[in-house]
Amino acid sequence: EQHVLGDRKESVVFFAIDDYSSYGWCIPSASRELAPTCVDIVLRPLIGLFHRHGRSVTVEFIKGDDAAEFKSADFRHASSLVNVKRIVAGAPHHGNSISVCDRFIRTIQDSVRTIMAAHSAPPSEWTWAYRCAAYLYNRTPSSQKAGPTPCELSCGHGNVPDISNVRPFYCPVYVVRRNESIGKYQHVAHYGRFLGFDDTTLGFRVRVYPSRRLMIRKDVHFIEDIALGKHLEAMELSRHHRPPSAGGDGKTIEADSADDVIEEPVDVQDAKGGRRRSSRSKTPVVRFSDGHQSQEQLWKLYANVVQEITSVPVFEKVEIAKAMAVEKSKCASMGPGWSLPTNYKESLKVIDSDEWAEARAAEHANFANMKVWEECIQPDRKVRILPIAEVYDIKYDKSGKPVKRKYRICAKGFLQVKGIDFFSSYAPVIDADVLRICWAIAAELGLCMKQFDFTAAFLNAPNDVEMYVDLPPGCVPRLKAPPGKRILLRLLKAMCGMKQAARLFYKLLSKDLSALGFAKSKSSPCLHVKHYGEQKNVALLVVHVDDGCYFARHMKAIDKDLEMLSRKYKMSSEPLNWYIGLRVTTVESGSIYVTCDAYITHCAKRFDVVNAAPRSLPAKEAPSVFKGVSTCRKKFQELIGCLMYATTSCRPDVCTIVSMLASNLSNPSYKHYEMALDVLKYLYSTRSKGLVFKRKGVKGNSDYLKISNVKLHGYFDSDFAMDTKARKSRSGNCLHYNECLIYWKSNLQGLTAHSVFQAETISGCQLLLHVKFLRKVLADICRTKHGPKLIQLCGDNEKAVECANAGKYGKRSRHFEVRHYALMESIQEGEILLRHIPTRENVADLFAKIVKDVIFKTLVKYLVVEAPISLSF
Repeated sequence: EQHVLGDRKESVVFFAIDDYSSYGWCIPSASRELAPTCVDIVLRPLIGLFHRHGRSVTVEFIKGDDAAEFKSADFRHASSLVNVKRIVAGAPHHGNSISVCDRFIRTIQDSVRTIMAAHSAPPSEWTWAYRCAAYLYNRTPSSQKAGPTPCELSCGHGNVPDISNVRPFYCPVYVVRRNESIGKYQHVAHYGRFLGFDDTTLGFRVRVYPSRRLMIRKDVHFIEDIALGKHLEAMELSRHHRPPSAGGDGKTIEADSADDVIEEPVDVQDAKGGRRRSSRSKTPVVRFSDGHQSQEQLWKLYANVVQEITSVPVFEKVEIAKAMAVEKSKCASMGPGWSLPTNYKESLKVIDSDEWAEARAAEHANFANMKVWEECIQPDRKVRILPIAEVYDIKYDKSGKPVKRKYRICAKGFLQVKGIDFFSSYAPVIDADVLRICWAIAAELGLCMKQFDFTAAFLNAPNDVEMYVDLPPGCVPRLKAPPGKRILLRLLKAMCGMKQAARLFYKLLSKDLSALGFAKSKSSPCLHVKHYGEQKNVALLVVHVDDGCYFARHMKAIDKDLEMLSRKYKMSSEPLNWYIGLRVTTVESGSIYVTCDAYITHCAKRFDVVNAAPRSLPAKEAPSVFKGVSTCRKKFQELIGCLMYATTSCRPDVCTIVSMLASNLSNPSYKHYEMALDVLKYLYSTRSKGLVFKRKGVKGNSDYLKISNVKLHGYFDSDFAMDTKARKSRSGNCLHYNECLIYWKSNLQGLTAHSVFQAETISGCQLLLHVKFLRKVLADICRTKHGPKLIQLCGDNEKAVECANAGKYGKRSRHFEVRHYALMESIQEGEILLRHIPTRENVADLFAKIVKDVIFKTLVKYLVVEAPISLSF
């Protein structure tokens, strides 16, 4: 088929089809004289394809309607290479000569007209439309009854073609710019049109505008909607081809520098059928200094079009704009003379390069003083070398002002191999409920509290394996490397980034604390207990990675032990006011208030809910299941991650709704995101609320007797099969120590309960397991065999309480698993006391379901209270 493109110019499409499988080829060619080359392109890969699939196939005949083509020596030579038995020249202009190929040509022609009209493709793209039409034809069933496709017939019935990558021809696309220098306000993607598929690289063929160059890429984003595609095309045309402004100001079209030069190779078919790489294009993408519409107006128009087409809320672009605004405000909040580089080269060019040089010098001096590494020449044997990563950061005070530049040298520990570079990486951290027990004990006994922090903690621990790292940027070695070698640093101690660094420091610190007389708790390894003085006063020391908290009756005892630690470690200490992001406030009466108001304020600014209307409830209903395609998964996951820390630290009043929303992390809806924002708005409205630990005047002659005589009071509850995904019940548990809330949890049960009685029993058993854990922790503090004797659990299901107390289970409950009889056995042994309470008094009801407004306001006062703090920031 010939298409006249101008004087002395024509383009030819060579059609070929396999008579057995109806597999077709469309090959654009420069002239009709290149038919032998096209035959070679068709047959040589075909024979190789058959051989790869274990099929011994020969070509019986080649039939065509132009006898002149078969007489050429090139054609016969191409046929002999693939062992063609005979060549048949059909009669020209005869209906039955090559009827199979004629039908194939007519089908392809109709397909080309259709796919070019769908997106108004220009006539210059007709050759690519032929290729795309043939690609789709070979992957279409051969009959109306969905028979085998030509691909299956030619390659074997077991090779079903993959059609997941099929896209509309000439639809708008965006291709990510790679290996290019992109400015801060420049586009990160090329706009183009989809022209088909490439069988060689299995990529997508795209024509990029306005340079009109061809790319073959896999990271392509498709806009398949026709109406939206036309709108985006109008936006791109207005951006690239706007005429000079009408005001007569003389502003004309501008072009950016080499940042926008497209240097992708072009897929071109040469005369011999092979692929060649064209010369690099130096055509710049044109930009404008002034436009008819602002970027904000274009994004609003874009959002309106998407919302009309998809009927879903569009907020991702708004979130991007908010993120940019937050980044701008962050840069502005640094003030003049502050910058945040990302690497060594940038730190030499910023306005405060001298200050960053001082920070680097301090870090290098720290490494040298602590003898973290030593220079050496690369060993002759093969050794593993870890690269170095630099971390630049700015430390802010409580009011948000920058106070310090932080520079850290880290190893890229993700490249370490277990069994070679490390053997174990586990390092414990303090349990949140154990830390709350320490605060409750400190409030009851009137203990003094002090926090301490290790500086460069990991650099103190000796390394346990032979390991080498590269020189940090800007570090000049003292040794001179021989030819073929280089200077390395052999690690003598652990450093940040190593997988085993935290574990090595924990083992070293535990050994030193044991030398000071502390005994490590068997149940909570980060809790260290010490009895000192004639009255055996209790001292508690809690360690969370490199942050510690010390509780003791006398400040002199605290200062003495910390002074002993400071002889070996570089550390700082101060009265306990802030610990792992929590504000700790002690009043004159001895009560301790714990809040996370600063953290909540930070999250509210991050998600822009500071100026939102106050909320009195975290949620009014439970979230429903979403079965569509999520459009806000990333932002939803970030928000839930922020809420998780608040609810596990000191805000139990939002535990239930956060747990329900977290079950939709993989596929959230926009309504889920709005509900999570409402939870954050509620937290911000009540950010001054938190936990309180009060003194109740427990009787006892010594500290450990008072701790043992404190009463543990727990509540458990559950709903019944309210989870619509698996019809499982939700357990809600909470535990009070000396009437201070220390533990809470809301989670789906692992078993499927068949009745409310079973669901309540499972919930009570879950609470019992945690009670036994905390009892062991208290036994370690008191150094006794058993913990507190006064343990009372309360539930609002009369049948569950009655059966557990009586030790009788009926016929309908005999199939319970053995582990749920632990509740009954603990009652019979006298470890716990189980009693029934009305539902209106069951605090655990807040953790089992979403309750009404009146019930929430009645029970929430048992969980959180207003703290006497000033919210100045």
